[in-house]
Amino acid sequence: YKWDVSPNVSILPYAGIFARLNVTGKGKEENDVDDIDYNLFDKKDMGGSDGVWKRIQFGTQLGANLMFNGKWYLGVSYSNDLSKIAKRSSFTTYAITVGYNL
Repeated sequence: YKWDVSPNVSILPYAGIFARLNVTGKGKEENDVDDIDYNLFDKKDMGGSDGVWKRIQFGTQLGANLMFNGKWYLGVSYSNDLSKIAKRSSFTTYAITVGYNL
């Protein structure tokens, strides 16, 4: 959808679902004695299955872009996971974007 609010400004709203593929996840703990690297997808590194990340997540998103002169845009969006990345963790994201269409 696109609503023209003036000859040079349009509003482009969007809503939908998404799938996210988590390809890599590494962590590092630093202390005075040594540094510990760990893989967020490994049960052994994460101390059991509760903290292990999932490879695929699903969620919803909602947002709108303001388009200026058919080239520049300014957008805001919100997204929320329907499936948690780990048993005790999920993502909620707010974003502001600026762009230029070629």
